Amino acid sequence: MSIAYPDPGPAPGAVPFAAPSRLGGRIGRRALAGVAVLVAIAALALGRGAGPAGAQTFGFKMWEGSRSGAAQAGTKVATTVSEWETLWRQLRVEPPPAFDPARQTGVAIYLGTRPTPGYGVHVVATERRGDRLVVVIEETRPAPGSKLPQMITSPYALLLLEGAGGTVTIERRIRD
Repeated sequence: MSIAYPDPGPAPGAVPFAAPSRLGGRIGRRALAGVAVLVAIAALALGRGAGPAGAQTFGFKMWEGSRSGAAQAGTKVATTVSEWETLWRQLRVEPPPAFDPARQTGVAIYLGTRPTPGYGVHVVATERRGDRLVVVIEETRPAPGSKLPQMITSPYALLLLEGAGGTVTIERRIRD
């Protein structure tokens, strides 16, 4: 035996939902297609809109640490397997990932010495601008008033860029 209860209807203040089959055929499909186009345009704008016109973004892998041993801020670039392995061994203890000089570039970014932990490198964007591979970074800092141990650190970021064949340029952005 089954008991049928009447449908109480929507809760007060609820917005009714129309199933796709009840959206009105072509009008519903057009609306969904329009939303899909807007989402695609937004994704392209977010992925490509950070840099100047004509810049192409590319991917990267990144490793970070707080003890590079570098007293001064600077950058090193690796364009051969030997240079990549040397750069890697200066900063990391685990075996280096594979490096393909025909399509990749290795980059180490050193911030120099800092008085406490909490500093680091944040990669904002990676772009190809003409014959240059541009890495846009911001230095991350501890929050004002943070209680941190007083110990000298030398933060770094090691990047494996999915781009080759260009001069590497590091652009630093300052955030107030």
